[in-house]
Amino acid sequence: MAASFTDPNDPRGRSVAVANIDAPDGAARALQRKLQAQGYGNVWIADLPRGPAPATLIVGQSGVALATVQQDLGYGQTQVAGGAQGADVTVLLGHDTPAP
Repeated sequence: MAASFTDPNDPRGRSVAVANIDAPDGAARALQRKLQAQGYGNVWIADLPRGPAPATLIVGQSGVALATVQQDLGYGQTQVAGGAQGADVTVLLGHDTPAP
């Protein structure tokens, strides 16, 4: 029974969308690979409109999960808000994203 329990605050068991809003080309794919290597099982690239975004924004409904993603990324700001459709957490890569 314990094997089927997932911690609702642990984003590694949740759907994580990554969107390149104002980051260098290839940054979304590089972050997808990084998160997968850290144990995130459901990371996908969201096709969202590009535009000016000075900072990376990590959005979703669980503040604890957002803080964990932020810690794993090492940058970005968190905000409890909606994100990409079908995602529990969405990472909107901004201009502060390191080049891949």
